[in-house]
Amino acid sequence: MYKQLSFVVVECEDTIDKLELQVNGKYHRLSDYEVQIYNRPGVKRYAIKLLMDESGIYTVKINQIKSGKTEKKNIFEFAVDRTLKWDCEQIDDTYYVDIVSELMGNIEKSFSAADYSNDIFGFNYKGNSYCYDIPIDIEAYSIDGGSFVGCDNPIWIEDINDRSYIMIPNKESENLIIKNPDGKVLDCIDLMASGICKKATIGSLLSYKNPYDYVDLIFATDNHTCCFIRCYNKCIVDSNLTEIFFDPYKSELRCEVYYYGKGDIRIELKSDAGVRMNDSGIISGDMVILKDIKSFDEYTVSIIEKKKGFLTKYVRRELVSLKRTFVAWNDLVGHTFKFKRVYYDQEIKKEFVRKHRYFNNSYITFISCDDALKYKAEIFVKLPSGKRIEYKKINPVDVEICSDNLDGEVDLAIEKDGDGLFLDFEHNSILDTTFDDRAVDIFSYILDISGVADE
Repeated sequence: MYKQLSFVVVECEDTIDKLELQVNGKYHRLSDYEVQIYNRPGVKRYAIKLLMDESGIYTVKINQIKSGKTEKKNIFEFAVDRTLKWDCEQIDDTYYVDIVSELMGNIEKSFSAADYSNDIFGFNYKGNSYCYDIPIDIEAYSIDGGSFVGCDNPIWIEDINDRSYIMIPNKESENLIIKNPDGKVLDCIDLMASGICKKATIGSLLSYKNPYDYVDLIFATDNHTCCFIRCYNKCIVDSNLTEIFFDPYKSELRCEVYYYGKGDIRIELKSDAGVRMNDSGIISGDMVILKDIKSFDEYTVSIIEKKKGFLTKYVRRELVSLKRTFVAWNDLVGHTFKFKRVYYDQEIKKEFVRKHRYFNNSYITFISCDDALKYKAEIFVKLPSGKRIEYKKINPVDVEICSDNLDGEVDLAIEKDGDGLFLDFEHNSILDTTFDDRAVDIFSYILDISGVADE
């Protein structure tokens, strides 16, 4: 692309009368043009002055005449676009490009890094299709000539071979620096120009596959970083986004797994009853649901990477593992649990302050449950001696679950005939009465359901 073309230069060992010029299919004698000749040993360089200041697409051919026959010597194809200029602005993940051009017309274009391609600035001129290579810096890359993706998309080492190369549309970058997870520089590769892109061979990344979980590719100048890409050698779970949640209403384990890499990721569930896992690999962000979870059984929940083995069917690589005991709300009936603490409001200096008190000997047994998961239950105290003290005035009580199972604890609301219960400060328990104008109301009850306390 030129705003104006002044010279075309060609090297030839023959004299100027052996050359002819063809511009857009029309023949011209070089004697009609101003030509500057530069002599070099065994060859001559001819600088042909062509004043092309009109916008258009040009094809210039230099032919050489030998023994009365015309041979093509050089072909130059280019555009002259007198008004061509552009401006690019990046806002978040979107690039906004304004182009002023006599050939393309004045256009405004917006795209993301993932939408970028080599022909993104294509246009039609006199019935033919052309494309401008406009050098703007895009945070994108292409592996082995494939489609461009944003630099926030990691590279997976299994997509690389010993001849692989990477291209980035960033004219500023000079070097590719490779660092390990600790920030140590492993290599520094000089970038090569390839059109409006910079190019580097990256087959050497394979040598870091076993020592490191990942390496970082940093495209930079001497002064600053231009773009950053991570190459994962192993699958890594994002613990900040991944959620493993038990639905106590449906007895289902819901696993929403986020990870980096392209391995075969599975959920493995292990208990005394055996081991099971989901049938197929998980795409990062997928929700996996495992049903028929038994309450009060201890499970080991693992996120694993399943790899083909050499002598075995597969090799299991554990990424995350945790032990959990799950409780479905329908399975509370018939079981006894211990109160852990209660919360109450106490008036101090004419202001109510939320306080809590730990219980040691207070228990609750769930008797029945209706379709709305509202329970009938009985409260009692069990002394260190083993003696059980029954509550005769308040039992049975109405119970409603008010929270999820949070690390083996659940928040309850307990009432008797629509009224709350009272705190027994003297015995550090619950008062066995439905009325006491001096007693303090209990606001909520924290129950320990990490294990049953059945007698």
